[in-house]
Amino acid sequence: HVVIPHQNYDSLPNTSTKAQARKHLQISEDAHVMLVFGNINENEKELITKAFNFIPNKNKVLLAPKWKIKRRKIDYIRLREWVWHLEKKIHKLDKKRRVDLGFIEEEDAHFYLNASDFLFIPRTNELNSGNITLGCTFGLVVVGKDDSDIGEILHATGNPTFKVGHNKSLKKAISLAYRLKKDGHGKKNKELSSREWNIDIVARAYVQEMRNLIS
Repeated sequence: HVVIPHQNYDSLPNTSTKAQARKHLQISEDAHVMLVFGNINENEKELITKAFNFIPNKNKVLLAPKWKIKRRKIDYIRLREWVWHLEKKIHKLDKKRRVDLGFIEEEDAHFYLNASDFLFIPRTNELNSGNITLGCTFGLVVVGKDDSDIGEILHATGNPTFKVGHNKSLKKAISLAYRLKKDGHGKKNKELSSREWNIDIVARAYVQEMRNLIS
């Protein structure tokens, strides 16, 4: 077995500062912002909500673009669609929970990443997540479960982890994320991703392994 790290996301556009990103997304400069990137499964919504509620500040924003508002189980189709559209409109008015925003284009991803304080990974069954590398590339503290490859990489990089199903552990991880942010750990994550996960290093590792296999 050969372990090759996930390459960083330096190829993504990154043309905004934190202030510019928040202005673009209409988020106040002093808000506490939690980002959940990628598709969100129904069974992950409760965990995300708990993590967001544990942020020790009333002025906070959840950025979860792919949190989809599901249609309710209503037999009468017209009523079901009316309720669904109404709920989508209601959620759009909620400035604290930015959800169901659709697909975020690559050229717009930097707004969400730069506007955030930390990136939260809600995966509880998966082994790994490219969002660890994504968050580190943009200088964010990353929070995820203390298990499998996700926990292993987060431990190795000094980022907060939590035990799945343990609220105290989750609350502690969210609190630690803000302490690490204040101490400049996001910058360390960014330096690490640039130094050890850049495309040249990762590409050479793949090429070398293919050569080993051929020989």
